Amino acid sequence: TAFEPGWCARVSGNFARADGEKGAAIGHYRDALEAVPGDMSARFHLSETLLLEGQPSQAAAILEPLLEVFPGSFPAQRLMARIQKRMGQWEAVALHAGLAHAIPHRGTSTDALYVEALVKLGRMSEARAVVAGVPKLANHATVKALLGD
Repeated sequence: TAFEPGWCARVSGNFARADGEKGAAIGHYRDALEAVPGDMSARFHLSETLLLEGQPSQAAAILEPLLEVFPGSFPAQRLMARIQKRMGQWEAVALHAGLAHAIPHRGTSTDALYVEALVKLGRMSEARAVVAGVPKLANHATVKALLGD
């Protein structure tokens, strides 16, 4: 086609993933990154798909360069927090969920993950401060259970 091969590979990855073909999507995203190593969209989607396929350490390695370039990306920080949770790395969960928490966003699931990480690390006063700063969290079932409220 007249389109760039990297773009075509990334779009093919998106279509494969939408069709539930995660293995094919991973291959397409890898092809996209081979053609255009700086394709941050392909990098993000590859990382997310690797996590879905139960490969969190590979997902983290793929996502790290994106975070170096775009540390203020809420979706990327949230994804890295989820990846680190899957690996049981609670300090890293707190770091990335905390960075995501500081970026304006909608919803509370990442804030709840931040509270969860802080509680797991025994940092209760910090966890309570996060809840105090995000009033919606006070009614979040997971947060209430974590804080014993």
